[in-house]
Amino acid sequence: MIWFEMPSVLMLMLLLLVEPTDGVEGMAEIGGMSLIKLGGVMLIGMTLLRFLLDDRFRMLPLFHSVFLCFILWVILSYAWSRMPVSYGFEGEDQQVLKGNIYILVMVLVIFQVSTFLPDMDWPYTALVTGSGWLVYLMMTGHASVVDAVRYEINGLDSNEAGVRLALAIPPAIYLLMRGRFLVLRLLGLAYLPVVAYTILITGSRTGLICLLIGLAGLLLVFWRVNVWGKIAGVVAVLFLASFVLASVSPKTLERSFSVGSEVASGTLNERTLIWRNAYPVWLESPVVGHGLDAFRRMINRYHIDLIGHNSYITIAVEQGIIGLLLYLGVLLAAGVTVWRSRRMVDEKLLLSLMLLVLMVGQMSLDLQDRLFIWIALSVIVVHAAYSGQTSRLINQNNRMGISHEKDSHCYR
Repeated sequence: MIWFEMPSVLMLMLLLLVEPTDGVEGMAEIGGMSLIKLGGVMLIGMTLLRFLLDDRFRMLPLFHSVFLCFILWVILSYAWSRMPVSYGFEGEDQQVLKGNIYILVMVLVIFQVSTFLPDMDWPYTALVTGSGWLVYLMMTGHASVVDAVRYEINGLDSNEAGVRLALAIPPAIYLLMRGRFLVLRLLGLAYLPVVAYTILITGSRTGLICLLIGLAGLLLVFWRVNVWGKIAGVVAVLFLASFVLASVSPKTLERSFSVGSEVASGTLNERTLIWRNAYPVWLESPVVGHGLDAFRRMINRYHIDLIGHNSYITIAVEQGIIGLLLYLGVLLAAGVTVWRSRRMVDEKLLLSLMLLVLMVGQMSLDLQDRLFIWIALSVIVVHAAYSGQTSRLINQNNRMGISHEKDSHCYR
């Protein structure tokens, strides 16, 4: 089956490359289909063909069992979805249903292809490069509205853009530390200052918090270098920080760094008002919730025309305490997979930071049904559990005289 590995891996790379810019207006399309959908469809087709020929399905029992329970519960909740208010676009709830089915398929497919990966250099290169393209789009667009307090690219909320960009920071640090080629290490190094500037110009407080969490991974780099490297690193960080801060509008910086006062005495852009009124709505159906995509319609009775702005609260209202516990179980399973893996400590810490960015980013945004969140979560678990496994098995089996095809039981 070696002949089938390369096309599948290339389609996975394409998916990771275009995922950061998914939903941005004006992105390239082929035959009226976005590149991420095209890459996803081709990857699904290749995986189905491979399954028919190979008849093996790879799953990680702990993660996939909880993941399947959660997604299937979300899909099932469409059956009791309450729509007391005719709101939004016609068929919006059906679109959300289709989106969750697509997430289910894509996560399973990514794990089938992941066993072919010799290491994480190329997946992370694709992810960082795609995020770098989003940086370019935002920076070039920002030049024409430099006096704005906040900046967001068409089709993408500034807070969500900040989370997307911050998710690629730990992979960039991984490339900087462990990239096999100089160009990969330089790519990781170049991404860090430009992503800091880009997140700051969004004026997103959520983005700033996620940025700081991601950049905490630089402490690993600082720890590994010698004394002169530490000195040079401190000087470089201070210089770049001064340059970035001097380049961003003072009003934007003031908004970004107001996160402390907002948490202490503010309303978090009226989010606390939403959450306070979500509580009595949740109490009406605390166990199973009000159904798929019902949050905005249910809270409309309080004259609030907004989404939940918190994945965990939205899930609690829509899928009840069962859905929330299952979702937290998915995140916990990913964390357990990271810390049970045989990766080196620095890799585990980077994966933990990436998972923390993913979790914190959802405290002020509804991202539980965003494909990029599930792709990022899949990448974290793939790195922890699967990457390089096939190549190690082949090397071990060659030394022992065992056929690789007969060792398929290693993948559950």
